[in-house]
Amino acid sequence: MLKGFIDLVFEHQGKYFVLDWKSNYLGDDVSCYQRSQLEHAMVDHRYDLQYQIYALALHRFLKTRIPNYDYDTHVGGVYYLFLRGIEPNSDSGIFSARPTKAMIEALDGLFFGAQPSHNQGMESAESNETDVTTDGENQQMGLGF
Repeated sequence: MLKGFIDLVFEHQGKYFVLDWKSNYLGDDVSCYQRSQLEHAMVDHRYDLQYQIYALALHRFLKTRIPNYDYDTHVGGVYYLFLRGIEPNSDSGIFSARPTKAMIEALDGLFFGAQPSHNQGMESAESNETDVTTDGENQQMGLGF
């Protein structure tokens, strides 16, 4: 079972972003909070999976709220702020990413029960159509599962 909470969703210049605060200790000085160290921490703590699920949740929510919603137009990505490494006028402690539209659509298909082809992996899930019954609460939140 997965349990998590999106700390913040914000809009900037028409795009929506997920922001998550992290208090992980990666070392004593700012050099421990550079991009390569953050990428390592993201994988070690499975935040890479977490941000993809959060991006999917944002995608599903925005689809229910924005007329003519389009992932490429409306989703800016995710930010993970490692608080112990944040420095003024620096990108230290800041991890950002933006899953591709194809990845989010494939993940969405998998959560809806689409089965990827054994030959093509997740790419094929985006074209599968499924018939899914959802409960009311999750449907209202735009999650659909």
